[in-house]
Amino acid sequence: QLFCALARFCCSGMNINRFASTFHTSHGSILTYATRVCTALNSIEKRYVRWPNAARRRLLSDYGAETFGFPGYIGQQDGTHFYFMYSPSYSMHPEAYYDTLHSGGYGYNVLLTADHTGSVIHYALGWPGQTHDSTIQMQLAMYSNPWSWFDKGEYLFVDAGFSRQMWA
Repeated sequence: QLFCALARFCCSGMNINRFASTFHTSHGSILTYATRVCTALNSIEKRYVRWPNAARRRLLSDYGAETFGFPGYIGQQDGTHFYFMYSPSYSMHPEAYYDTLHSGGYGYNVLLTADHTGSVIHYALGWPGQTHDSTIQMQLAMYSNPWSWFDKGEYLFVDAGFSRQMWA
């Protein structure tokens, strides 16, 4: 079931009927497998994607100072684009998902925050591809209430696509 679901998520251009034929099962089963995998991933998300506590941020800050020469540096944040094989349905307003800023095509923008080990510690997804990183940043809880996320002097590296904040 996991293999069928991952194949469905990762293969572009193959419709559900072809998947059902390839795996010798019904297309209802393929959809059921995908739903089960999504449910399982959502159930373990908080275990693997979580904001570091104060002690962990202190360790990250110390590592940032020793290794990179930037005391208080606890991670980095950037947006990335995921593209669709086809445009979204008309009811989803496909023009909002068309990305002219990068390589073009339909997709969505995801804002990822990672620590020094490369572990994702926060994310914001589902924004249309045309959405600028700074627009997503302004919708984050850490933007409106940064001191519940950061101690004084802690910050993330961001690129020029973000607005300047005390923590970015």
